[in-house]
Amino acid sequence: VHDNGEISKEAKPGSDIDLEIEIMNTFTSLENIDIEDVEVRASIEGIDDGSDLEKESESFDLRADSDKTVRFKFKVPLNVEEGTYNIFIETEGKGENGTSHKDDADIDLEVEKSLHDLRFASFDLFPKRVECSRDINANARIINIGESDEENALVEFQSSGLGIDAKSSFDVKSDAEVNAAAKNFRLKISDSIVDGTYRFNANVRSED
Repeated sequence: VHDNGEISKEAKPGSDIDLEIEIMNTFTSLENIDIEDVEVRASIEGIDDGSDLEKESESFDLRADSDKTVRFKFKVPLNVEEGTYNIFIETEGKGENGTSHKDDADIDLEVEKSLHDLRFASFDLFPKRVECSRDINANARIINIGESDEENALVEFQSSGLGIDAKSSFDVKSDAEVNAAAKNFRLKISDSIVDGTYRFNANVRSED
């Protein structure tokens, strides 16, 4: 993608962004001017609740007529607003006589959100080892990163081996300031279960 271009594929909340930035010393071999202490910086502006996500490379030297590829990895925050974000890339180094050499580029990143997108921000099941008690507790924090407010969304728990098949409904808004819901669930294990290790599944989904 060239300067002022746009990345062709849209990102989503939680997407991984891999940047490969090629830096070239355009002095010819005949000119034979090396550029030293080259540093590359990249930032996705305003994407993290108004703050930037930033990365910076270690410094390196470039001989005349040579290039180097610098790689940065970013992750789009879950609580991101839909829209277009600028990726600002800059590089700077010094010539052998102390002259500063620099360049920069701007790239557009489009972030799109699904109408419905519910996820577990955290999930904990305890106790992990059940002995005398036949009750287990599930603590879940659900986040709505879709565009739609969710009414009567469902959390489902299933374990055929433990005799668990339960569900619970909840409401959660889409606004980033109030789009999380913490829930505690108490689940009963069947009295007929024998000793062993059992699989437990939890799922969160929209009613639509």
